[in-house]
Amino acid sequence: ASEFSAIYHELEERTFASEEIIVKQGDQNDELFFINQGSIKVSYSKDGRDIFVSTLIKGQIVGENFFDASFWTVTLTALTPVNVSVLKSESFHRWQEAYPGLENKLWSFYNKCNTTCALLQKKRLDRREHERIHLSRKIQVQLIDHNGKPIGRGFRGELADISLGGLSYLIRISKKENTRLLLGRTMRITIPIADDP
Repeated sequence: ASEFSAIYHELEERTFASEEIIVKQGDQNDELFFINQGSIKVSYSKDGRDIFVSTLIKGQIVGENFFDASFWTVTLTALTPVNVSVLKSESFHRWQEAYPGLENKLWSFYNKCNTTCALLQKKRLDRREHERIHLSRKIQVQLIDHNGKPIGRGFRGELADISLGGLSYLIRISKKENTRLLLGRTMRITIPIADDP
């Protein structure tokens, strides 16, 4: 009951008019949306086309970036007037210590209620603009400012995949919420041609 109360008091209510965009593909948004009223279209844009994925209705949850630091790969558009309760990631992390098992419970509940990822896989819809090529290499990452000058110390990572649009890599990080600090940052990545023996 106290866990529910903690979540409830952090929720922010928002309304959207019909055809209003709630979240746009490519946005950095770390919020979880609980749909109280209305219906929401889930779609993504690829090769200049708007591709329909599904419709979400009252009682469903959406927020693919709430649990992992990432950018939205879909667009959410109100099909009718919509009312949602929004849980912000920063609010959620404030009471992580008081309720350590809450993240797993919320994640489990989210997975039961959200069908978007499963639908994308079932329909074999690829939201990525460019083909990803899996490539495993140790890399060096350096944050840089708008003038190309290094910010702080660099760090090592493991390249996961690469495409014309960018790359993804894995890093070891002590606090999960710190991964969001890297989103949208300009970085210089050094990729060796071959692994060292």
